[in-house]
Amino acid sequence: MARRRLEDVRRRLREIVSDEYREMWRVLRKDIRRGVKENERRLIVFCGSDPIKVGGAAADAVYKYVKILKRLKALKGPITVLHVFHDEFPDGRIRAKVVSSALKGVEDVELTQAVYEVSKKFLGSTFKVLIMDLVNDLKPNDVGRLLGIVEGGGLIIFMAPPFSEWPEAETIFRSNLAVPNHPEPRKIFTGFFIRKLLKHEGIYIYDTDGASVIKARLTSPRPRGKASRKLEIPEETLFPKEVYRVALTQDQVNVIKLIEDHLVPKPGKKRVAIVVTADRGRGKSSAVGIGIVGFIKEMQKFKTKVRVAVTASDPSSIQALMKLARKTLEALGMKFQELTREGTIIELRGPGFSIEFWEPYTVLRVNVDVVIVDEAAGIPVPLLHKIWRKYKRTIYATTIHGYEGAGRGFSIRFLKRLREDKKTKLIEYEM
Repeated sequence: MARRRLEDVRRRLREIVSDEYREMWRVLRKDIRRGVKENERRLIVFCGSDPIKVGGAAADAVYKYVKILKRLKALKGPITVLHVFHDEFPDGRIRAKVVSSALKGVEDVELTQAVYEVSKKFLGSTFKVLIMDLVNDLKPNDVGRLLGIVEGGGLIIFMAPPFSEWPEAETIFRSNLAVPNHPEPRKIFTGFFIRKLLKHEGIYIYDTDGASVIKARLTSPRPRGKASRKLEIPEETLFPKEVYRVALTQDQVNVIKLIEDHLVPKPGKKRVAIVVTADRGRGKSSAVGIGIVGFIKEMQKFKTKVRVAVTASDPSSIQALMKLARKTLEALGMKFQELTREGTIIELRGPGFSIEFWEPYTVLRVNVDVVIVDEAAGIPVPLLHKIWRKYKRTIYATTIHGYEGAGRGFSIRFLKRLREDKKTKLIEYEM
């Protein structure tokens, strides 16, 4: 029985591979290579009614993406893949099972599967590939929240209903909009979303039911003037040059220099607050993680113990910061221990220093040299005020737009107060 079921799965997966599928991937391979070189993401939408075909197409896309990176010699560690889905739907569970089974044991792939209800915990993390199951629901907040976790050169995969049926598809989001006077909410967002997918470059759409391409067009090359340029590292620095060389973008170099220039000197009577804002996926948390190690290295000249506290709504949100801090410690040859909880880094500790995660409501109890608030727009404003007032040196890294209106309280109530306070030296940088 099991063997018969396996043969059926294989037969259905073979049905999606048509001449159009091969031709789409011929174009897409070239486009992904260009995206990796120019630090741009690409998106594929797999539509269809058969969960095995849709799940199989998504898994095949991940497999092909890994092969492309290997040929480009752009594979730096495992390919991190996040797949979010709705486990309350049987077809959603089937698609998830197909993806996990197909990618199990694939070399260089690190798959994380999670339900949408816990997707907030991935804010502040970065992944090379994101698979979003949009068959059973299409919620604007989910899309806005998750797209930004995919790093430049990464791949985004949407699973969707049959393309012709998608505009009228019933979703959880739409049913929640129903009220007694309007039992049939209008289907505005889905139509808008589909139009954007059809309009913009770098997006491919494939119908797994008919094994046919709906959209496949090579992305236009960037104008020459916008091509990536060599990083300009300041000639005179307090931090070792090795710190700056960990940075991947000029924006990150600039953030590191801000930390060097403004956080190292004694604050005196004034508080020092550095605020780094950016769209999701621009590497702001990573830049802070690199810079804070430079701060520790410099401060060790004057102090026997340097303590840094990092706080966020969830420890998973600070992983980009912690991983780049770890990478910078390694680049400097500094000895350290890594403390983890359920696979999540919660502390980096070495001789004379520590970078520690603390919950937002408990960070106020600790005596540290610097407090870093990652994804600060997700922290209650009254708590931000308490952190700012207590500590002389603070850093706030956050996205102030992009999902759920996040950042309005941060910008209007908190940031405005910092700008007005004469006893605070405020340094703002937008990446």
